[in-house]
Amino acid sequence: MSQHTPISAHVPSTSAVAKEAADSPPDLASLIQLIQSIDPINSEQARSDLRQALLRVVKSEQSDTIYSSFISQGAVRIDPLEKFDFCRVSLAGLLILNARMCIDYQNSNHDDLLLLWTSAEQFCLHLDPTGLEYDDSLPVNRFANSFVALSKHLRLTQAAIEPLRNILLLWRESPVDLTGVHAPFMEACVASKQYSTGLEFYRQPIEEIQSKKYYLQPLDHMRYHFMGGMCLGVLEQWDEALGAFEIVATTPAINTHAFQLAAYKKHMLIQLLRDGKARSLPKYTSVCLYRSVKMHAEAYTKLAKMFPKVISQNDQTSVDDFKDLDIQAFKKDKNYGLLKKLQGSVLSKRILRLKRTYSALTLSDMATILGYPDTSETEKMLETEILNMCSNRLIYAQIHPASGTRTSPKVSFLSPPETFTSQNTIQMIDRLTKETEAWSSKVWELDRRIGISDAYLKKHVKDELTWSNSSTNPNNPDGQNKEEDLMDDLNDVGAGGDNGGGTSGTGAGTGRRKTWEDDY
Repeated sequence: MSQHTPISAHVPSTSAVAKEAADSPPDLASLIQLIQSIDPINSEQARSDLRQALLRVVKSEQSDTIYSSFISQGAVRIDPLEKFDFCRVSLAGLLILNARMCIDYQNSNHDDLLLLWTSAEQFCLHLDPTGLEYDDSLPVNRFANSFVALSKHLRLTQAAIEPLRNILLLWRESPVDLTGVHAPFMEACVASKQYSTGLEFYRQPIEEIQSKKYYLQPLDHMRYHFMGGMCLGVLEQWDEALGAFEIVATTPAINTHAFQLAAYKKHMLIQLLRDGKARSLPKYTSVCLYRSVKMHAEAYTKLAKMFPKVISQNDQTSVDDFKDLDIQAFKKDKNYGLLKKLQGSVLSKRILRLKRTYSALTLSDMATILGYPDTSETEKMLETEILNMCSNRLIYAQIHPASGTRTSPKVSFLSPPETFTSQNTIQMIDRLTKETEAWSSKVWELDRRIGISDAYLKKHVKDELTWSNSSTNPNNPDGQNKEEDLMDDLNDVGAGGDNGGGTSGTGAGTGRRKTWEDDY
């Protein structure tokens, strides 16, 4: 965006505007004048004054009203986004766009929304990250979520991927950090069906979840992994999809979130599709999730009990059990596609059962065992299904044509041809070994840091004292001596921490700001 002439010929000094801002929240015109007063000579002081003025407005009750307003110059209304290069003054542009996008899209003019989307896109593509600090994570997260919501309303989610990618790369401090922009970016990828693009970021290992720096909430964590599971599920990466949905479903919570219930349902369907039966979630799963499943997932519970019986019965009538399910429940949850895929997998799972018993079988005998009529159409259907299973590497088999006295083709089930001696396999094992060693070192370092942290030591001593007091006589002085010894040990360890201070250590002292992890 090009630079424009000032709003008025007289531009007050930086200190004068800052002093006025210190008394009361400035109006938008004063902020624009302060922005235009920034030049290379007084840039550092002017930017500091501008930041203070902008944040003073944020703390006021009229924040969105001020930032979403226009400047009146006589009878002309001037859009502040057209008066200066707001990408250069990142925080100002960020706050103005946040206020502009906080509207009811349904009752807004389409052309105005399109113009607003274009301004937000340009902000993402030309953002100057030096104008933002990590204290600004909250408005950055709000901007990313509003931009995705506006893009979905305008059906421009595919065009929103590149701007969101740019702001994500600029905003995160390290590739291993999880930020508040990750979840909106993944949602845009799912909405635009750019699943491979989303997985480029989702498959990057996340080693740091700094909730204080990036203002992360449990919802950001669940939403990010849920969208990752959606991308993996569509691409039929079942193992990784199960892992992603399990993370969401087992997130510690007092009350079940909609993402957790939806993840549980998809997790169950994918398990049935992959293994033929549903397994229980880990023991640390919140009890409230199972209460919600009992009340809101009856159709899924019924399916989980019914499906193993369907694939174990060798008759066609058992497939009709799917008709007894509440199909509308699956359609409402947008899981009808998975249900249809599950219903279509019944035959392949029955063939897999036969593979465990027989090494070779004619198609005619296979049809009889599976409860199908012995016709040429049935043999053709079974042959097509076996070929599809071979192409998907579910089984390895060879079909021999009918010959001599055998009037039906014969299927021979084979062992996997992979000998695991190829160069690719060796390279894969080497890569996984190195990754395992790296993760082992990181886990060891994390365990060491936890072991010397004040928070962990105090919790450990408290548990020791509780056990000691409950297992000794209150009148016995030995218990008191043990308590004093434990406290002395704690003080000694705290004083000998890595940073040389009893309250410094790894930064987990009593004055540490509470984060959302502490609630769980």
